[in-house]
This record gives sequence, C-alpha cells and structure tokens, in this order.
Amino acid sequence: MSSCVTGHGIALTLLFSFQILHHVKITGGARGCGLAFARGLAEAGANVAIFDVVDPDTTFYAIEKEYSVRTAYYRVDVSSPESLESGFSQFQKDFNNALDICVPCAGINRHLPFLEFTYNDHHDLVSINMIANGTKHGSIVLVASMASHIAVRSQLCSAYCGTKGAVRAMCPAIAKELAEYFPHLVQGWESEAMNGRIAEPEDIMGACVFLASDANDEGYSTRGPVDASTTVVVVGAGPAGLMLACNLARFGIDVTILDDRPDKTSTGKADGMQPKTIETFKQMRLADPLLRNAARVYDISFWQSTADKPLHRAGRQEHYPERLVGASDPYILLAHQGMVEEVLIDDMEARGVFVMRNSRFTSCSRVAGTGQLDIAYEDLASKTIKTIRAGYLVGCDGARSKVRECIPDAQLEGEVTNASWGVLDGVIDTDFPDLWSKVAVRSDQAGSILWIPRERNMTRLYVQLSETDGERVDRSKATPEYVMRRARDAMRPFRIEWKTIEWFGNYVVGQRVAKRFMDSEARIFIAGDAGHCHSALAAQGANTSMHDSFNLAWKLNLVIRGLAKPSLLSTYEEERQKIAYDLINFDAEHCKAFSQGEAALAKNFDENIRFISGVGAEYSQGLLNRGRTAISTPLQPGTLQLPAKVTRYIDANPVSIQLDIPMLSQFRIYFFIPDVAKALGFLGTICEALNNATGMGKVSSRASQSYATQPQGAAPSDAFIQPQRYTTVSSVFTYAMVTQSSKSEFEIADLPKVLQDSRWTLYLDDIDSPRCTDKWFGSLQSEQVGIVIVRPDGYVGSINTWELTAGTEAGKWIGDYFAFMM
Repeated sequence: MSSCVTGHGIALTLLFSFQILHHVKITGGARGCGLAFARGLAEAGANVAIFDVVDPDTTFYAIEKEYSVRTAYYRVDVSSPESLESGFSQFQKDFNNALDICVPCAGINRHLPFLEFTYNDHHDLVSINMIANGTKHGSIVLVASMASHIAVRSQLCSAYCGTKGAVRAMCPAIAKELAEYFPHLVQGWESEAMNGRIAEPEDIMGACVFLASDANDEGYSTRGPVDASTTVVVVGAGPAGLMLACNLARFGIDVTILDDRPDKTSTGKADGMQPKTIETFKQMRLADPLLRNAARVYDISFWQSTADKPLHRAGRQEHYPERLVGASDPYILLAHQGMVEEVLIDDMEARGVFVMRNSRFTSCSRVAGTGQLDIAYEDLASKTIKTIRAGYLVGCDGARSKVRECIPDAQLEGEVTNASWGVLDGVIDTDFPDLWSKVAVRSDQAGSILWIPRERNMTRLYVQLSETDGERVDRSKATPEYVMRRARDAMRPFRIEWKTIEWFGNYVVGQRVAKRFMDSEARIFIAGDAGHCHSALAAQGANTSMHDSFNLAWKLNLVIRGLAKPSLLSTYEEERQKIAYDLINFDAEHCKAFSQGEAALAKNFDENIRFISGVGAEYSQGLLNRGRTAISTPLQPGTLQLPAKVTRYIDANPVSIQLDIPMLSQFRIYFFIPDVAKALGFLGTICEALNNATGMGKVSSRASQSYATQPQGAAPSDAFIQPQRYTTVSSVFTYAMVTQSSKSEFEIADLPKVLQDSRWTLYLDDIDSPRCTDKWFGSLQSEQVGIVIVRPDGYVGSINTWELTAGTEAGKWIGDYFAFMM
C-alpha cells in the first residue's frame, strides 16, 4: 500500500480528547496507513477489525493489550466479492453485527511507466483501489492522495493517481446522496501540499481519528444558542410519558415533558388498570384517588348466540382467581385515561415539574464533541421553533412516534389486520342483566362485543366491525350511529339505548413491535405505544406502557447520578422488548379467541390470566436477574414479589410486604431469618461487609454525595410518607429483615447497626398462613437464612439460601450482584 496521502501534523494529544466507543472496520489495515489508522482509532477507544490479504505487522497484535480494546484480523481480498462477503459475514458474527466506522484503505500500487502498464495491471489496480464501501449509520472515511491532483515526481503510476482522483471526485457525490446522514462536509485542503512533503501514515492517523469521532459533526447539531437545558426530555404526556416524568421528578432528575395538546385527556382512551398497575400506584402512594373514584370489575361473564339458540349466558368466572394469579388487588380498576394522567400530573406539579403544552417535537441532533442532544420543538402558540439541550430523549409519543425516527433501524415490525372495532363510552339504558360485570358477547349474526363497566354510571362497549379474515370496514362508515346499530343487532333480544355518549373511537387491530427501543449510544429511547401496538381488548396498552417507563426511570436515575455503569441502560431494551413480544403474541391469540366463541375465549383467559394481570410479566436472565436457584423457591429472579402480610416490628402495624417500602429508586435487600438469636453471628458478618469502605459501602457513600448535591424532588405529601425512614443506611440500598421470631424474643438493640438503623423495615412473619417466608422460599430451616435482592421496580433480582456459617460468602454474593454499580 502506498503512503502517498496528504496529511496534517495534528497533535494526537488533542485528538484524543474525543472518545470513540464504536466498532471500526479497516480494509488494508495490516500495514501502512491502515495500520496507523487502526492504532489511532484503538487509542481513542474503538474496537478494530482489519481486512487484508497479507498478515498484519507485529505491531497490530500489540494494539489489543496496549489500549484494552478488541481487535481482529480477517484475510480478505477486497477485489473478490466472494472473499469480501465471507469476511464481512464472519465480522458480523464476531462483532454482533455492529459496524460504526468504515475506513477503506485497501489499495495497491505498481511503480511502472505509463507505456509499460498492461491491461491486467490497470484492471487489478482499479478493482482494488475503487472497491465500494457504504453504511447508512456511522462514519465512512475515504482515503485519497495528493497524487490525485498534483504530479508527484516520485509517484510513477498514472493509474494509481487516477484511482485516487476518482476517490476524491466521488466524495462530493456521495456526500450529496447521503446528506441526510452526513450534513457537514470536511473543509478543502488549505494548500496543495501540507508540510511540504508526502505524508507518512502517522501524519494522517490523527485526521482519521478526527473524521471518525463525534467532533467531526457528522449528524450533529449546528444550531445557535439553545433556549433551555435539562437532563431528560420526555415527548408525550400520556400515561407512559407522565409515569416517566413523574418518577424522574421524584428521583430529583431535571426533566422536561413536551406535549402537543393544549390540555390533558378529558374523556375516553385507555380505561383499565390491571392488578400490577394498581400495585405500582400503591407503591408510589398515588392510588387513593383512583381507588376512590373508579369502578371495579371482579368477574367476567360469557354470552353467545348460535343459529339455533338466542343470546344466552354461557358461563361466568372470577376474573383473577387466587389459584392462578394471587394478586393482592384481584380486579380491574376502570377510569378514563385523563383520571390517571391527572394523578401523575398533580404529583409532578407538587414537585415543581409542569407539562409544556402546545409543544410539538420536531427533531433531535447530537451536539459535537459531547454526549448531549439538541432537541427542537415547535411552540404552537407562538409558531416558533425552540431548542432544548439535554442528555437524554425519551419518546412516549404514540404509534406514529417522531422520536422513534431518531433511532436507526427502529421501525415497527409486525402485521396490521383487517379487524376493526368501534368504542363507545356512555350511559346505557338496557334490560341486559350483566351490565355491571365485564361481559364478552359472541353473536352468530353481528360479531363480538366487550362490555366494560365504568366510572360515573357509564359503560364502555367495544363493538366488532370487521373480523381479521374479513373485509375491513371503511373508516368513513365507522360512526357512532353505525356502531350503536351493530351493538343493538348483536344484543338482541335485549334492549339497549344510549342516554349520553361521552367518547367515541375506532381502531384497526395490529400487532407490531419496534425493532429497537433505544439507540446504540443509550441516549434516545422510546416507550409505550411508540414501541408496541396491539388491540385494546385486554386492557394492556396503558398498563404495559407505564411499566416501560417505570422500568426506565430508575435506571436513568442511577446512570445519570454516576451510581451505575451506562451498560445498565441496555437492560431496558432487553427487558421491555421481551414483554412487548410476549404481549403481541398473546394479543393475536386473544383477538382470535374472541371470534371463536365462549369456550376458546375462556380457555385463552385461563392460559394467559397471569400475564393479563401484569403479575405474570416476567424478565429473562440477564444483568439484573441472576441465578435461577438450584433449590426450588416459589420466588425466582425476573419475577415480581409475591404479596404477603407481615407485622412491622416498630409499631405493630400489619402491612403488605410488597407495598410497605416506598419506591425511591433504591434496591431492597431482605434477610429472612427464622430465628434471630441463632442468626446474630451471620447478620453481624454480612452487615459489616455491606457497610465497609469498599464495595457497596463505597456505592452508598457516592450516593450520599449525589443526593446531597441533587436531592430527590420533594412534595408536601412526603411528610406523610417519611421517605428518610428508608434511606437511613444508604440512598441506594434499603435493608429489611423478616423473622419468625416473636417480638418478645429480641430487641432492635440486639441487631447489627445496619439493621438498627433500618428499624422501619424490620418485620415479624406472624400473620399469613402460609407465612411470607413459605410463600417466597418454600421452607426455610431455623439454621438457614434466605436473602432476596429486590430491584427498584419491585422485580426480584436474585434469591438464595445460606447456612448460618456462610455470612462471608453471602456478603460476597450480594456484592457480586451489584458489580454493575461499582
């Protein structure tokens, strides 16, 4: 490879203030310029793979160890499509299909006079030097030469000069074609020959790193002064966006929430809160207004008509049977979406965060040389474009999300069916006997109907207008009058009339999931309908959406505060995309069952009722859900806490263990101690390990400093919650003990200091039968201790049992779990 490439003597000490945390592919990287580029990019933090037909110089193999990056060499002839395809396929497997920067350096030179150059010499040189490379995301660094436009005395190869001239000429055309992705072009040469000599590879190594780095402005902001700055911008003030913003405000993270509507939802839309969502609102201490004003549904009845039998009740069952679900709130809570929004908005506003109404998100760009984003929105009142600079952007802006467009390769994938439903909220006058139950109706003549009791004496009716396999109803025909007529036809011989109609909607059933829930830099995310679309029949949309946000909020808090590694954020996509796929798979079967009648629908409910309730939404093994125990325990990593009643030691109050500790973005570590007196030695050893100056003690110290400078968002209602009771030992770990010993058998002063300071989370397991211990662990012997690590969102992170002599090992086990925070 020739080194006849113009370069500039830029000091690498300046260039390496940039950081490139990407995957780089360099063709012709075994020596010369390619090898220099490999070394420079590795020093900037990139993983580097090279393609070449010759073995790399020995210095290449030192790169991996010297810069602590990953390197790989592939023997590839770039003039051979077969060799190139084979090499790239292997690269994709080895690097998880991630390519961020491509540097085509493969080239040959033949130092021969023009008249002695053969046809084959020309063909070989052009086919290699002009090999095409491209990608729609990341950086492409093309290498030309001053010999492309200046007659260099020592460059005895006209064909070589021609190919480099072609590379130079290609750049403007490529840039124009890819202007959407590469908006800022490199400035022209300041002079025809820099440094007064032909460049050495080291001269242009820095230029290559610069072009591949964030500082090159590729896809980055060139806006003028920003109008405001914040840490997180949330787009969309529906349930998902408000749940996220509300939690971030509580955690003390600066957040701005944009919404293009002039006011919150006033009627209709999502209306059903499942048992797990009710539990979440209780954990946030926000459930009371909804419990007071919403309707509740405990049962479901199935009605159907056939060709030889009029409409009749075919069955009735408990909606959330204890044997299948075990929810502490075994009912659906029914209230229109605006009531849920209002609860979250009131809590946010009490903490000083307000929704920015009439604000339509328009675009997002990256700020050169930083991890920041410039987020543009249109102020619909003043009709001006404004800019907010932020660290993170989260799109909770629905199925037609514009934020999703800012994440490469994040398009919705799946199917849109022909099934169409009309939705009516209103007060009904009818002689139908099951008006106040949830009712699934299947008519042999007029399709299906789902009845849902609602607040303020209303009823919601989902009325099937067309089936999956049928012809879709024209949207212009889907009027309230048409839907009411279909409902009357389906409900014969019962009378049904509407006294009032508060809201009407129409939707087409589809099951789709976004291919990505976040960008590769973990700066832009989507949640809710922006990430998954499905039918409304099982009341899953708002519930799943709010738990997307609930999952993301505490992870953002810990990463933003520097209390967890940024890799924690990747678990958001891993976990919530898995739930989204579970949801659309269930939804497709659920919609199909509606069309098949009572037996199929009842079977579908029984098989999926835990998932429908939210209790059965479970995560797979991963960074946060570890170690399915060899000993079988009812509680497993990736599942939710099982509800149980215990007595709070300090005030003898009976409490629900899964609700008693408020959600403060902290992990909870429960010690299950059958016999306190026997376990004091174990507790002393493990508590000393947890509170030392290294490991978890160090994390707690950092957390104290963070919350001292950036406190949690306070509200007057906190006076009744007393959150400081749960953060006396640590702002990120709340320690709790559950024991079968009676209150008379030990004093708080007998316990290690960590547990003495955790006096509000000491519990007596003396209420439920079976006990909480048995529900969570099965059986636990008096010579054993059970430990459960519960994540900030209420999911079990890990669970295990220990002998009383294993306090040191148990402490190490806990420390190993929290390695991502150390």
